[in-house]
Amino acid sequence: MRIGDLLLKQGNKLSLNEGVRHFHTKVFIPEWYLEYFDSFNSQITKMSSPTKPFKATDYFKIKAGYPHEVMMENKNKLGQTGCKRDKLTQKKNITIPKLTYKDYVRIKSNLIGFTAPLEKDFIRDITIYDDETDNGLVYIYVVSRKAQIITAWSEPKIKGEYIIKKPKNILKSLQYELE
Repeated sequence: MRIGDLLLKQGNKLSLNEGVRHFHTKVFIPEWYLEYFDSFNSQITKMSSPTKPFKATDYFKIKAGYPHEVMMENKNKLGQTGCKRDKLTQKKNITIPKLTYKDYVRIKSNLIGFTAPLEKDFIRDITIYDDETDNGLVYIYVVSRKAQIITAWSEPKIKGEYIIKKPKNILKSLQYELE
């Protein structure tokens, strides 16, 4: 049961994504995660190239600093919906690195969270972090089971380390599954 479900029972209406369950390591990760991660990981292995970076959405390309790889029409459309360049990497004048299979293997256990369909125990995508590539920043990636980077952003390290924290955004917190 989610916190959002409790609020709905009390009569509060929320506009959360109805068809997806969200899990966060600081809130709750179900026992079935490891079993289904093997399937997720196997599909990523099959769909990725040993030499090329993972496929990337246009959303990622704009956030990460690769707008030249996005068609003008999509660039304008995404800009109108609020998609902007990641501020920390823009300030440092660097791009968020594209993820390769080798990088994925190195960071796949750095789990922050994942999503699953509402009625199934099945991993749709995972949110993982890379805290080794940059000394001052952590790169966070959302990766689908089709070896595609959906989005990414950066966060600063605190005293040289990255610590996963509970989400502070109330609406996002309401989405996460509880035990």
